[in-house]
Amino acid sequence: MLESLKKIRNFNIPVILLSKDNKYEYNEEYLKMGFSDILIKPIKKEELLEKIDKNIIKREDIFSDK
Repeated sequence: MLESLKKIRNFNIPVILLSKDNKYEYNEEYLKMGFSDILIKPIKKEELLEKIDKNIIKREDIFSDK
């Protein structure tokens, strides 16, 4: 799993982990591993959309002259 995560993150693609664990220490470890964010089951539509919006790279950011 970590090897795949590293390959994906090399392309600046956000990775949101789906987990059944709601323990803070586990979530902190997942973030340290390189996940962009975490969703805890059961998923609520609003939460999913919020996480996607928070983590997505806006098209204009990719092509800006920054």
